[in-house]
Amino acid sequence: MTWGNHIILDAFDCDLEAITNIKIIEVFIDELIEKSNMTKWGELFWMDLKPTDDIGNKDFSEVAGISCCQFITTSNITCHFANKSKSMYLDFFSCKDFDDDVVVELVCKYFSPKTVNHFRCTRGANL
Repeated sequence: MTWGNHIILDAFDCDLEAITNIKIIEVFIDELIEKSNMTKWGELFWMDLKPTDDIGNKDFSEVAGISCCQFITTSNITCHFANKSKSMYLDFFSCKDFDDDVVVELVCKYFSPKTVNHFRCTRGANL
């Protein structure tokens, strides 16, 4: 028995203005949910990690950027945007099937990456 599908996507050399704009990210997440026939559950949880933030005495200058999580009734969508490298890292997990091409298409529409790598895995449940 399988539990669900999980797409893991890395996007590189993205539009810096887009990946640093929470309003664009929110619209992207909402359209991704709509086009994937999912149901949003609650509001988008996000934070903007600054290079100067001191969390556990770590240097965040390389990975500073917006991180977000959107719960959906069938699981969640999480993203991290790294400003310095203009990169995006997305995880979309759902027990309801979705089309990987829609995910890639919307990432390209909103963030204009030069390179996108992704793969899907099927998550198993030992029920």
